[in-house]
Amino acid sequence: MATDLSKVMLEYARAKLVGRDGIEWRESDALKLPFEDQKFGAVVCGFGIMFVPDRQGALREARRVLTEGGILLFNVWDGIENNPHALANAEVVEAMFPDDPEMKFRMPYDMNDPDLLRRLLEGARFRETRIETKRIPIEGADPRSIAIGQIRGTPRSALIEKRGVSLDLVIEKVTDALTSTGGAPYRGHAQAVIVQALAI
Repeated sequence: MATDLSKVMLEYARAKLVGRDGIEWRESDALKLPFEDQKFGAVVCGFGIMFVPDRQGALREARRVLTEGGILLFNVWDGIENNPHALANAEVVEAMFPDDPEMKFRMPYDMNDPDLLRRLLEGARFRETRIETKRIPIEGADPRSIAIGQIRGTPRSALIEKRGVSLDLVIEKVTDALTSTGGAPYRGHAQAVIVQALAI
């Protein structure tokens, strides 16, 4: 069972897995999962929980649909200072839109503290079994492709267009910043925190 709030994201994922049988695709909200209690033995969330308005509520929903002893596995980005490509992007966008709180996009990188993660898990009836930081090297990447993903592949694209600024202009500026940070081809790393817990 694969779910996402965004129909576009589901269609993208489905297109990547053409020919794979046995996957049901459901558009659904992590805060109101359309499943009965204790339906699953495992819930996995890849880089999504940081974007949910009520993170504790999302974990409670995951616990509701899990059997006792079921596994929760999710990951979040480590701090933005440990993700140079994200920091370069944030600095460009924030400089273009100073004093605009909607354009300060560091929220996905603020959920990496192990104590915070443990409190959230405990509040949703989970027992943490693993919290681990993982660094993944990035080598030989095209800075422009990264910039396109960071701008066009996020909600920021709509916010930028709403302010009358060309997405291509922003992408060029981010590409330049990424090239300065990691060269062309881009070389750097991404760093995340992996969390595993048991439903209790």
